[in-house]
Amino acid sequence: TEQISTSSGKTTRTRSLPAALSIILDSSRETINEGDLIEIPLIIENTGEVIVNDIDVSLSVDKLGLELRLTRNYISSLKIGERADLILIIDSTGAISDSYIISLTANAHDPIITESALFVLDVLSEGEGAKSQLVFIQDLFRNNPECLELQELVKKAEIQLKEGNYEGARSN
Repeated sequence: TEQISTSSGKTTRTRSLPAALSIILDSSRETINEGDLIEIPLIIENTGEVIVNDIDVSLSVDKLGLELRLTRNYISSLKIGERADLILIIDSTGAISDSYIISLTANAHDPIITESALFVLDVLSEGEGAKSQLVFIQDLFRNNPECLELQELVKKAEIQLKEGNYEGARSN
């Protein structure tokens, strides 16, 4: 439907979709270490003007190595404005250090609509993960030089990183 409204002498036209879904993914997590298992919140929302029924949610990834699954992959119905909370579980046990493109798709059957979203996840080797955390902490310290305790932890992590003790460097 199209609506015309006039305010202050201006005419605006807005077009709303009778049926629409939105996929909302917490994309604050952009990296994972090799061998880690993470859970990322995922929301499917009915942003249209009608009830949407029989929604199948599917996943795919562009390369082998990541194992993906959802806490549920079927939503029976979403009322107007209603949301369904899911969890995307990512296991990187078989992954190698690389960038992976994860595709999420929600297919509704009544009415028939499809919504898709792409998510890029970088898998880091154990050493890369510890190094990137250390760089972040060093930048944090440069901006907060009054934190001497943090400086000591950074020094310990640097030593452990040089010795190849990645787990020890990350725990500091």
